[in-house]
Amino acid sequence: MRNTDILSKLKYNRLIPVLVGIATVLGTLVIWQLLSAREHEEIEQMVSLKAASVKDDIKDNVEFRINALVRMARRLELQARPERREWEADAGLYYEHDRSYRAIAWIDPSFVARWTVPAGADLKELNQLLRPENPAIGTLEEARDSKRVVLSGVLRLSDGKAGFIAAVPLSGRVNGFIAATFESQGFFHNLLASQRETNDYAIEVYNEGRLAYSSDPEAGSFRPHAHDTTIEFYGSSWSIKAWPRAEYLRRVDSSIPEAILVTGFLTSVLLSGAIYSAQRALKNGRDLASANLKLKGEISERVFAEGKSARLTRLYSVLSMVNEAIVRLRDPQELYERVCRIAVEEGGFVMAWVGTLEAGGTSIAPKAHFGREEGYLAGARISVLESSQRGRGPTGSAIREGRHFICGDLASDERMSPWRDDALARGYRSSAAFPLIVRGRVAGALTLYAAEPCFFDSEQVQLLTALSADISLAMESIVADIQRRKAEDDLIRHRERLEDVVEERTRELQDLNEKLSFEVTVRRGAEEAISQMNTLLEKRAVELEAVNKELEAFTYSASHDLQEPLRVVSGYVQLLQKRYKGKLDKDAEEFISFAVDGVRRMQRLISDLLSYSRIGKIKEFGIVDCEDVLKGTLSDLKTLIDETGATVAHSPLPVLAADCSQMAHLFMNLIGNSIKYRSRETPLIRISAERKGGEWLFAFRDNGIGIDPKYFERIFEIFQRLHGKGAHSGSGIGLSICKKVVENHGGRIWVESQPHEGATFYFTIPMKEEDHEGE
Repeated sequence: MRNTDILSKLKYNRLIPVLVGIATVLGTLVIWQLLSAREHEEIEQMVSLKAASVKDDIKDNVEFRINALVRMARRLELQARPERREWEADAGLYYEHDRSYRAIAWIDPSFVARWTVPAGADLKELNQLLRPENPAIGTLEEARDSKRVVLSGVLRLSDGKAGFIAAVPLSGRVNGFIAATFESQGFFHNLLASQRETNDYAIEVYNEGRLAYSSDPEAGSFRPHAHDTTIEFYGSSWSIKAWPRAEYLRRVDSSIPEAILVTGFLTSVLLSGAIYSAQRALKNGRDLASANLKLKGEISERVFAEGKSARLTRLYSVLSMVNEAIVRLRDPQELYERVCRIAVEEGGFVMAWVGTLEAGGTSIAPKAHFGREEGYLAGARISVLESSQRGRGPTGSAIREGRHFICGDLASDERMSPWRDDALARGYRSSAAFPLIVRGRVAGALTLYAAEPCFFDSEQVQLLTALSADISLAMESIVADIQRRKAEDDLIRHRERLEDVVEERTRELQDLNEKLSFEVTVRRGAEEAISQMNTLLEKRAVELEAVNKELEAFTYSASHDLQEPLRVVSGYVQLLQKRYKGKLDKDAEEFISFAVDGVRRMQRLISDLLSYSRIGKIKEFGIVDCEDVLKGTLSDLKTLIDETGATVAHSPLPVLAADCSQMAHLFMNLIGNSIKYRSRETPLIRISAERKGGEWLFAFRDNGIGIDPKYFERIFEIFQRLHGKGAHSGSGIGLSICKKVVENHGGRIWVESQPHEGATFYFTIPMKEEDHEGE
């Protein structure tokens, strides 16, 4: 009965259908509005993700090509004299493998393009762009002044197309720029062609409001759901605009809101269907959100994979450049410095250094470093002893155990506690040390620091292990070359010196033999009383001739053996002179006097020769107090000094590393010469010594007869005398001994003088660590 009443009321109440219709329409409109807003928000999110993906692709690809230009520039800088053909071959490889370059060029410091790839094709276009009125000049000026890579804004190329220039400044032996031009429409088109679902979105790239690229040049001004993002790099600002194409919107546009709207107008009976459709719409939304999350994950995986690939690419480049340096460099220090520079500049490490074991074998001495060191190594004090806390880090462990060691996170690794604060302050987050093994023994280590935790994966460690092995082999080769060259040089010098000494002494003894033969001939004309003496002299001359031949093989022994025969001859001649004095005629006595004088001079020459030959190469230096050497010399010369009334004054003399015996010879000959070649004045000799750079400079000044400058070189030659036998005694060997002593100590000797104004003999002795001044 009640239902009948309700139906009756509905039948006759005309307002109810209207009210139900209005309520249904209003509810439908609310639902339609909510669903439309949700779809709009999801589309906006998809467009934002696409714009971010495009931004990352553009940035990675531009940086990839910029890095290629930088490597090209660094190779050009290393060349002493760049060859155009070699450069064009290098640039041609990049051009052939990547046609996104319109042209690659070397531009000189006056902003004129000299070399281009393809050869000469775009030289005119480049030089038109580099006119003073064109903005490209500003790009090169900024790169030159800032010494960094600069990317220009949008330029108008010769064919009217939009483009831009990347400029890499050069420094060192080669100046100017490595520059590349890009036609922006083609560059970005090729870059974005690999993007998934590129056909679903329209992309435009702007630089400071100027259009550089449009994926849809015919598109109008209507850009629904457009999203803008900005890239700042290499001194230039670029904006990216992305929006979905109409076909994509039609494909993803849901008809559910319209269906609900129509359904609401048709009948309220379809309300359940509308609810069902709403549920379907919500499910579609969840699916879309899931797709968004999946896309984000794929993007993250791609970024990680590309980062890992880039690191491996850089390490392959490091390995190649280090091997190139190994072939070219033969000095260990230069090789260490070059390896560290390559590791930082090409490998992307924060800092790299090479250390070697010190003499004691318990600590490590840094030999070379590059990067953000900032005094870190000065305070590191790294040990190789496991008992020391400073010997448990990667470097000490690598040297001690002969294998690589990795520290994945410096902030938490207890082994890094002695260096943690200093390392983190310089941006070091992970490190790796690789031993350098030379001839089966660990000689040092290569240590690298990265700005990221857990930076070193297994593939990188494998490449870096190969790198350290290459460096170790290079060190072995360099050490072997150095030792071989040193041995060859020592052998050549020893042989030449021995040949010169033997030849020189042989020539001197031949001269003595000729003089002796002449004197023997003169004696034959003497009285019959000295016939026996002449016979004896001839016998001794034959014996001396035999000894002279032996001198050619061993000078010192021959000179020593001559002493005894000459003493016998001298004794007989002097005995004849005493026994027959006044019994022979004047000529005979004169001949005997000549013989006595000749034998004495020969004894003196041989004695001086022995002294000269004893001045051999110094095997080991000792600590010599020059004050003591001078005291000993003055004691030996006391009789001569007292006879001549000579005065010897001196300033404080040093204690140095030298041969005491040879220094005594040096002082004895210089002081003796000053007294021997004195003037009419009382001899006055002043001796001084002073530091000059890394050596001691000694000066012996006298007031003697002086020396003509034209004889400055001659006086140091053996047997060279400037005065006759009657004027001043001597053999002409004293200053030769001085020269030999000074040269044995690694120094040099010279004289400054004028006739009748005295002479000053200077000589130098290189300083050693143990040298110090006397008190």
